[in-house]
Amino acid sequence: MRKWQTIEKEAIADLETLEMNDLKAKVLESEYLRFESCDSTQNQLAQHKHLKAVMADTQTKGRGRLGREWISTKGQGLYLSWRPDLDHLRFKEIPYLSFLVAGVMADLLNRKYPKIDCCIKWPNDLLVGTQKLGGILCEVKTQGSDLDIVVGIGLNLRKQAFDTSISLEELGLVLDVEDLETVRWADLFLDQLIEAQSELMLGQFSVILERWRQYQIPMGTRMKQREIVGTYLGIDDFGNLRLRSEDGQIIQISSGEVQIASILPNLS
Repeated sequence: MRKWQTIEKEAIADLETLEMNDLKAKVLESEYLRFESCDSTQNQLAQHKHLKAVMADTQTKGRGRLGREWISTKGQGLYLSWRPDLDHLRFKEIPYLSFLVAGVMADLLNRKYPKIDCCIKWPNDLLVGTQKLGGILCEVKTQGSDLDIVVGIGLNLRKQAFDTSISLEELGLVLDVEDLETVRWADLFLDQLIEAQSELMLGQFSVILERWRQYQIPMGTRMKQREIVGTYLGIDDFGNLRLRSEDGQIIQISSGEVQIASILPNLS
């Protein structure tokens, strides 16, 4: 079990001062921080290079992919950032990290709740049906040849305010208080991710993508990206999205956001 050092809401100002104090000393001795409230777990983890993970009960400036705001109400979800140990990962291999994290999260959720049918929408949204249960944000900063990679993880535990979202509570999967304990979820995900990250360092990209494909949205799902509309054909060996357009052309998409136009039932 990890030892999470809790930073109370009133104490964050002490952490941000230039002077060394008792709180800073505790932080420097810690690898895992839990904030009662902070701007963003991504920002805090990027700022404190010695930390392995940061979580928060609430975020005031939480963010998702493409700079979107991630609503982070206290008690409603897991808000976690993780720094993987990938010292020698090459820049061109970084996209596989997103597939690794999404696949590991979907695998854990489907094994824990066999009836949930959690699937992945390219590249890393966790869905139940067409509603979002969780999401992932990978951010990379470079300094010379060094890479600092921070992975943001969000999971909806209680009812959300948006029709496009779903939570474990709404799915009837909260059977006891442990199912809402954010520290427990953080430890569960981190255990699996730390074990799986060696796949990246060993170049086992096919293993990473095969796990991801196991939980991908159903083939034939209609998807769109701006003016492009097509049926889902899966991903290629580099993680690019493949669609068949309405005129029969095969379209490859390597970046950006896609939406689901209509989803087919998963009959597998």
